[in-house]
Amino acid sequence: MPTALLQLSALVYAIGTLAVVLHILRPSDSGAKRVMMLVVTSVIFHALAVGGRMVELSAFPLADAHDALSVFGFLLLSISLVVAFRGGVPQVAWLAMPLVSLMVLISSNLKSVAEAPESLKSIWLSAHIGMALLGDSAFVVAGITASVYLLQERRIRKRKRKKSKGKPGTRRTGDGWGSNTGMTQLPALEALDRVNVWLFKFGFPLMTLGIISGMVYGKVTSGDLWSWDTRNVVSAAVWVTYAAMLYARLIIGWRGRKAAWLTICCVIAILMTFIGLGVTGTTVHGQEVV
Repeated sequence: MPTALLQLSALVYAIGTLAVVLHILRPSDSGAKRVMMLVVTSVIFHALAVGGRMVELSAFPLADAHDALSVFGFLLLSISLVVAFRGGVPQVAWLAMPLVSLMVLISSNLKSVAEAPESLKSIWLSAHIGMALLGDSAFVVAGITASVYLLQERRIRKRKRKKSKGKPGTRRTGDGWGSNTGMTQLPALEALDRVNVWLFKFGFPLMTLGIISGMVYGKVTSGDLWSWDTRNVVSAAVWVTYAAMLYARLIIGWRGRKAAWLTICCVIAILMTFIGLGVTGTTVHGQEVV
């Protein structure tokens, strides 16, 4: 039953992604409302699939790559919706749809285990993986927001150049990609940067708590707070990268294009880490979980 729900979610995601593409190319007020309705519907169906999987396993659904991709996609789009409604940036939810749709499509076609491994029944391991995924999801949404920032910043610079070079009566041309599309009406740069900082403040503590709970789990199971396996080393490297990024933003005061590009580079590193370690089944503290 959970697999069927996930496959149904994949279908709704595919329809939603198509609606996003059509709206970006041919925008309208009714189209924007229709797209957001499809995004919310997708999340609801996905929540049912995740809940069904949780009942099936009698544990948090993180037993394998099938579950990890599904939960990661669900958290990612849920945070995108918060940014869309509370942050006033619906374009973030639109751009997240194709990525989540791909995750759910892959997840729905992967073989899933029938019951959770014993290791996953530990609350510390579930907390470790769950908080790490939630933190990673927040950072990926930050990367999408940074992309919207760069688009808006490029458009503003192009308008300024045209204004300084323009002459009275000169016919105005487009502002590059995104002009006359669903990406035309974008929030102010300050608002986008503020949303990005909020996502960092939300995601970094979760990633930190994820690492701490993983250390507690290691201590309980093996007697060691830290083991130098591949996943731990890469997770620590990602944590240090984001700690440096948060320091640069909050203490040094980095803003603008430089911060946006650095955010996108860090997000690419997170996605590569997730795909390289999670989907390939690298072990956690010596046990294969996701």
